[in-house]
Amino acid sequence: MSKRVFPARVVIALLVFAGRAWPQLVMGQYEDEAPLRSWNTQGIALAPSLACGGAGIAAAWDASAVLVNPALACALPRFTVSVSVSHLSASLMRYSVLNTGVLSTPGPLTDRSYGVDFGGLAVRFGTWAFAASADLAENYGRPLLEYRTEAQGAPVYSIRVEQTGWLRSFNLTAARTISRRLDVGLGFRVLRGELERTIEETFAADGVLIDDGRRQAFSGFCWNAGLTYAFSSRVSGGLVFRAPFVKKASSRSLLEYRVPSSGTNIAIAADEQDRYEQPWVAGAGISWRPTENLRVVSDVRFTKWSSYKATSFGEPKERDFRDVWTAAVGVEYLSSYRMFGRNVRSPLRVGIAFDPQPMKIPNSTYVYLTFGSGLAMGRLRIDVGAAVGRERGSGDGLSARRVAMTLSYDLGSNQP
Repeated sequence: MSKRVFPARVVIALLVFAGRAWPQLVMGQYEDEAPLRSWNTQGIALAPSLACGGAGIAAAWDASAVLVNPALACALPRFTVSVSVSHLSASLMRYSVLNTGVLSTPGPLTDRSYGVDFGGLAVRFGTWAFAASADLAENYGRPLLEYRTEAQGAPVYSIRVEQTGWLRSFNLTAARTISRRLDVGLGFRVLRGELERTIEETFAADGVLIDDGRRQAFSGFCWNAGLTYAFSSRVSGGLVFRAPFVKKASSRSLLEYRVPSSGTNIAIAADEQDRYEQPWVAGAGISWRPTENLRVVSDVRFTKWSSYKATSFGEPKERDFRDVWTAAVGVEYLSSYRMFGRNVRSPLRVGIAFDPQPMKIPNSTYVYLTFGSGLAMGRLRIDVGAAVGRERGSGDGLSARRVAMTLSYDLGSNQP
């Protein structure tokens, strides 16, 4: 995943106060381990689902559907392979030392990243279906911070803060058709990732250099289950459950204090095994086709965030979280026409999503408007989807956006 950082403000003022201790203000949305854009990351939404508000518990468009509901592997064609690229951006007001101690800005900064975020395939044999995939589940990147002061053309002080990180998941799914109406599925996810943060300070006048580095290597395992039920030829529903799990972290830090002129070099190293106890998630969805060309999809999900616990270098972190409900509604209209002598299908999709964040202070919610389209010719499909969101509750005017383009190849029908 390649990345570019775009500062949103030029002026960064240094807050000068006695001592090295930084005040522990509530960051809320962007604690160090918080995924960029949202804490609620129960499965990646590729372009079709993203354009429909992120709904996907009862509707399958591509191989990523099984990440949310494993039973949807039975609803896909006999063979499906999907690859997706995306562009993600989110603005942040408080994170690390920004607006919590050392540095302050008059407004939010924005972090942007882009790259391949999903690849997977699904196959069906009779009443059985299987899927395998890899995806970028979470992004821990933050905007790069740099500040310098000079006096009469000579450097006095500088600080540089950088944080990068990601979490990848590798997924295996098995599903089975129990009856003409009922499908069930079970999925397993192996998680691997890392987070690295460095703070470099230079007091040029005194010849003092301070480096504070931290690196964490994540690992974990979780499972999820789901079912779909066809109430009629036009209405189907789905239920999903993701079990709670522990994201483990092998953590290492190094704090160095150096004065080259006097030969002083003080280094303090620490190693620890940390834990991030993730909550369970349950959800329900519905897919309704009032006509052959029109489909309405909707999801609701509950996340038990009040059970979330985190430790950093053996020290419990205060995370006063609340349970949250998220909701999404999307509409898809499918049109067909002739192009170059071939039948072409082109969907139009719109949606809305409500994404409350788990922290109690501030009481923050993102509202997303989503839209997208696509083109299908024969077995090949290309879809584009976008979600544009604004945050309410913090008073900081935060925004978040995601644009995805998905390429899928299908072989066979979606009927057993």
